[in-house]
Amino acid sequence: MADTFTALLRLVLQETGGNQNVWGDINNASAIDLLEDSIAARLDLDVTPAIDPVTLTTQNGADDQARNMSIALTGVPGGTRDIIVPSTSKLYIISNETADVMTIKTVANAGVDVRPGTRVAVIVDPVADDVFGVGDVPQATETVQGIAELATQAEVDAGTDDERIVTPLKLATFPAVNQATEDVAGVAEIATQVETDAGVLDTKIVSPLKLDGRQSTTLLTGLARRATQGEVDTGTETDAFVTPATLASAPTGATVIFTGFVPSTGIGETVPAGWSALRNSIGIYTVTHGLGLSDVDDLIICVTAMGEPAVPMPASSNFIYGTVFNRATNSFQVLLGFPDMGTIGGAEHEDHDWNFIAVDNS
Repeated sequence: MADTFTALLRLVLQETGGNQNVWGDINNASAIDLLEDSIAARLDLDVTPAIDPVTLTTQNGADDQARNMSIALTGVPGGTRDIIVPSTSKLYIISNETADVMTIKTVANAGVDVRPGTRVAVIVDPVADDVFGVGDVPQATETVQGIAELATQAEVDAGTDDERIVTPLKLATFPAVNQATEDVAGVAEIATQVETDAGVLDTKIVSPLKLDGRQSTTLLTGLARRATQGEVDTGTETDAFVTPATLASAPTGATVIFTGFVPSTGIGETVPAGWSALRNSIGIYTVTHGLGLSDVDDLIICVTAMGEPAVPMPASSNFIYGTVFNRATNSFQVLLGFPDMGTIGGAEHEDHDWNFIAVDNS
């Protein structure tokens, strides 16, 4: 019967009665020495060559890589590496001395990531056919307590890494290289009220208080309050704006002084007390009222002729209505005629019934 080997550490099991005169040498080299490797030996494994994954060697009764207790990963791999271990029960101390993440795993499953510059203990579970960290300390996240690496200043400044921790020192240095802009998140100073009112800076933040303090004027954009109905009616407030509703409810300012109807004969049929309407000549009328309007600043008189003109006119032509207000006599003159007639009297003008309204718009 030949020698056999253990399933986990691949140590020699000598045949009973065999290996006469060499039993001791085989026991020392293929069992005791290998057992010592599995308990205390260190393997320096260079992972620089572009081989991924790196599979640890295994041999029965002879030196191999997978039997060592401590494995130091060295070299310059230039990227992540998968380190494949046998799917048999085994404890490893893994030291990652490279600048890249190394993953200790079996062929079948994900295994454990060992970050650069760290040392971890891992155990191979053949039932799960996977590798687990001893103590099973996870990578820290927003919801899971665990281990995490400190961020470098470059990583803090870049603002893209969501797995490393920012220290107070790195945070204190952050503002010097990360001024907030329209395109870059960062820090910014709060603007003063003077700076907010000036409206020329583009590197400071406006707070709600400063924004509320920026009042609009005729020269400055900003905030303004709505005017009350009383302020709109008074018409003296200069720091508030008018809404359509308050404008519609405000007094018009115009006052109708008098209205009337005058027939072509010049005798007013609808007249206020104290005034008269006389026909001076063809198409010329004078209205005298005696209402004491010498203090009226802006008198608007609208005249509307009634009936058809005596002389046919093109469809595009209109009557001319001329008014001359005389403050001294409280009178105004009405002239009815055609646009192309330049003289007064004769056939150029026609007598017409007409309405009028006089409005004080001052």
